[in-house]
Amino acid sequence: MSDLAEMMTLRPSRTRWLALLVVAVTLSSAAMWAMEDFFPAMRWVVGIFFGVAAIIALLNVIGIASRLDLGRDAFTCVTLFRSFTRKWKDCSTFDPVRVGVNKFVGFSSAEDDAAKPKLAAANKHMIGHSGMLPDTYGLSADELASLMNRFRARAMG
Repeated sequence: MSDLAEMMTLRPSRTRWLALLVVAVTLSSAAMWAMEDFFPAMRWVVGIFFGVAAIIALLNVIGIASRLDLGRDAFTCVTLFRSFTRKWKDCSTFDPVRVGVNKFVGFSSAEDDAAKPKLAAANKHMIGHSGMLPDTYGLSADELASLMNRFRARAMG
């Protein structure tokens, strides 16, 4: 465990978010200019939707909207400037979980189970855990789960 840093910050894959930025700008532009003959309200709804998606993607490309901070006693997940912190000792092991075609990292915590019991129960039914991380932060789900389990094991002694 000595090879683990005291603190580690992981950020989402810039390549993935850059691709999303290109798609969102393209679709927003197409909605505004190519959809002139369509119902005007629909043109604006589509344009604004993909415009907001482009802003979110840009914030992730420049690295200020999302991150995962791994520390000695806890981890903090920040997504679009909202965050949650969980202590390692209060979490189950971290496991790769499949949601549709994507893999994420799932975990359970008593805090999540108590705060939203119905949601936690539904999540446990679907993915086997009460919660999951929203991104894999440039790693595979297996790599991230392994890294987080190493931080957890160190915290647990």
